[in-house]
Amino acid sequence: MGEPTRSGPTGAQLLASIPPSKALEPSAFYSLYLGGLSFDDRQRRLRASSVLMLGGRLGLRPGEIQHLHEEWIDWGRGELTIPERDPCACQQCWETARHAQRAGDGRTLREILTESMWSPPSAGRTIPFAWSERLTAILARLCEAEEYLTLSAEAMGRLVERSASHAEGLDDEAIDFRSLRATAAMFFADAGFSPQRVGSLLGEDDHTRAMGQRMGSDARQQLAALFGGSEADPGEDYTLLANPKPFDREPFDPQTYDAEWRQARAHSRSSKPERVRNPRPMSSSVEDVLDAADLGTRSYLDPESELVDETNAAVQLGRWVNGRDAERRAEISRAETASQQSPAAGHADPSPSDTTEGSVSQQSPSASGGQSGSASAESASGASEQSQSPRPPREQSGAPPSAGEQSPTKNTTGGGEGSRNGETASESTPTIDDASVFDPRDQLSGSPVVTVETTVACSAFADGQPTSARVFLGPQELLFVRSDDSMTPEHTRIELSAVVDQSLDHLPSQLEDAFESAVTLAYDEGDRQRLAIVELSGNRQRGFVNAVFKQILSACRIVVTHPARRGGRVLNTAAAGGTLSVDDRSVSITVDDEDEANEGAFTIQLSDIIYFELEKQTFEEQRFRSLSVRHLDESGVAIKTTIAVRDERKHKLFQRFVRRGYRERKRKIEGLTLTEAYKEVLVALYSAGDEFDISMIIDKPADELQELLSSLGQVGLVRMSDNGAVLTGLGHVVVNEKIEDVNM
Repeated sequence: MGEPTRSGPTGAQLLASIPPSKALEPSAFYSLYLGGLSFDDRQRRLRASSVLMLGGRLGLRPGEIQHLHEEWIDWGRGELTIPERDPCACQQCWETARHAQRAGDGRTLREILTESMWSPPSAGRTIPFAWSERLTAILARLCEAEEYLTLSAEAMGRLVERSASHAEGLDDEAIDFRSLRATAAMFFADAGFSPQRVGSLLGEDDHTRAMGQRMGSDARQQLAALFGGSEADPGEDYTLLANPKPFDREPFDPQTYDAEWRQARAHSRSSKPERVRNPRPMSSSVEDVLDAADLGTRSYLDPESELVDETNAAVQLGRWVNGRDAERRAEISRAETASQQSPAAGHADPSPSDTTEGSVSQQSPSASGGQSGSASAESASGASEQSQSPRPPREQSGAPPSAGEQSPTKNTTGGGEGSRNGETASESTPTIDDASVFDPRDQLSGSPVVTVETTVACSAFADGQPTSARVFLGPQELLFVRSDDSMTPEHTRIELSAVVDQSLDHLPSQLEDAFESAVTLAYDEGDRQRLAIVELSGNRQRGFVNAVFKQILSACRIVVTHPARRGGRVLNTAAAGGTLSVDDRSVSITVDDEDEANEGAFTIQLSDIIYFELEKQTFEEQRFRSLSVRHLDESGVAIKTTIAVRDERKHKLFQRFVRRGYRERKRKIEGLTLTEAYKEVLVALYSAGDEFDISMIIDKPADELQELLSSLGQVGLVRMSDNGAVLTGLGHVVVNEKIEDVNM
């Protein structure tokens, strides 16, 4: 039988494999990595950091991560070589071979296993890693701790999704394993590799080879042209790669795994015989009919292949990443020196600059006074709609620079609702007639909803420096008044109609030392976006956030599709107009033109939300981006309501409001430990709903069953209804999320 052939992916397959829209900017990837370090279990943190970095920075596929072992690693050269074939008959390889046979491969199952398993989808390749101690540490710890990763591809995908759900400001529903490969492609392109080289590093050379023949544009433009993306400014920090200082809860210390460690490891392994097959155990389906020797031996790339790294990509990557970090540090140092030489420079207004999604500004306006730890709200740039304000890497040198315009969301026009006499979104008035006495309430459109005295930082207030101030939240505005003895204190007024996002505990890295816990608001001012940071904690923090949401999301015009109940049946209905308002723990909706098909008014409790997803709905011949929420109705039946706030700015804030509560509840269940008895009760309630008495399903004494239900009720997973015990919204989430993952 002839040698099996393997063609590269089609253009459509390649687009599906690395969609540019899935790529994460560096600060978003940084936030995702920190999300992966939030797991309580150390092994899970190691697995999360390994999957994220190997996929998002080296571009490995799930199957390549599964089959990776130390024989692929050249510690001396600092290179990872994925072989053309690594003999393996593990369960995954057996399933892949079975699928190929059923798809018409033409060979017997034994032939497929002994000739093709395991092989990468397109080609073997060599990828450098020595330029980053963190990457070296991940490979070393993975090999030391597990020899090979035992996770399935599905489990890896869930691990990525869980990391995103724990990350500050990321849209976890928009992030999956494809995001990692796309992020790696963007990283290699930003590093200046040719399109052909990017393709070879990712194992997609058949289609990126054509890019290498193009002239007149840089690698980023060529990558965008091939994959259908748009050009973006590659001006971001790569502190995650350049700085080996360990993070809190990181399951290793990257500083240990330097060049000296690599050489020592290479020397210690030089006397060990090479294993010629993959160490993953053979599938029980073939171990009785196939001998390991039948699988053959490992085969590598042809040394003459252009995919073999003879240009020392490790040097290129190392120089580029560390060069970028050095430039950033030099800019900070110059800014600090200028500030010390000319204190007045600390009050200069930095020139406007275009913000790049998810980036940290490379411009560093001077810090005022040169005091250690001083910082302002004048220096960070906005995050993408996908990342929604991930926290950028902390600066590593001296006193932090001033912070610049940074937004937790993509640039969005805030509109002019609530503004008076053509005022801009924020209005700073440092001086008033000395004869007048300033009354903050004169600046408000009505009675204040919240009044608090705390520390604030705002680019349009007190030169952007953290300052003690009184904070007033009015019906249409947010007012900062400097706390001093002046009769005419400096004050700044921000229109709520300009607010585009708010986040708990998101802080620009330059201000992390100045605030313990805070609320950060992003707002539009002209063609720029600004940040306002209010130091609050505990109940005051949550109360302030809820109050802002309630003021903005009050009587909003919406399009809603909500099922009606008639005679105990749930009926589908068409989209209708209506209004929406939010409270601390609920969403209230009133539907226009109540009739037999539409309920006039209803309320969705945040605690009853099971999950949500993004959809579109049509109303009056228009398409609206919508949030589809699956929740429990008053009788405990799970139904779906689809909501679109007509104002795009308010719709994004509404999504933030719903997601914040949902994520808090998901974090709550991460710490739950469920015995098999508890799981049995939860699954029974999930299956039975309110139609059956679970005592008829579960074979347990009545007192034991009641004790289990009582315990589950105490943690908010079960409640009593007229028909007996039913799952709460959190209980549904536990069944959907935690029990599904129990064997991961």
